[in-house]
Amino acid sequence: LLFNQLSRTGNLNSAYPLLEPQAASVTVRKKTGVKFDALLDMPNTEKHIYHVTEKVRWAEALTKGQYLSRHFDNEGFIHLCTKKQLKKTADKIYSGQPDLVVLKIDVNKLKAPVKFENLTKGDELFPHLYGPLNIDAVVEFIFLGLTHEGDLLWPDKLF
Repeated sequence: LLFNQLSRTGNLNSAYPLLEPQAASVTVRKKTGVKFDALLDMPNTEKHIYHVTEKVRWAEALTKGQYLSRHFDNEGFIHLCTKKQLKKTADKIYSGQPDLVVLKIDVNKLKAPVKFENLTKGDELFPHLYGPLNIDAVVEFIFLGLTHEGDLLWPDKLF
């Protein structure tokens, strides 16, 4: 549908010049009993952050003007990652899953707050978006394929 009109990489500014995000009211609910190991504001070294989702969810978001992950209602935020974290995180979570898209998000265009947090007692801080992802903050996206073994197939040049 919408994706048939786009190449393997997409730029929303050229593909959807008339798409305007719609304002939304979202109640952020946090899990009870979660202790934050670290809670930081957005490091000013990160200009872009990334999110992996299913193509069909991204297509729905394009028609609605905003995106919410399928876990948003339970967790109260959208999981994101830095470019350095992207491949490792996506390979771990989405291995074997077809029809994925990686969203490149301009942090300066986000309307909802982003916090870098460690919710799993690991070594890394991950960005979380506490509200809907406004579509105009997504500056580029790529589709991921699968190898015959079911591993994610990454392009040679990623953004």
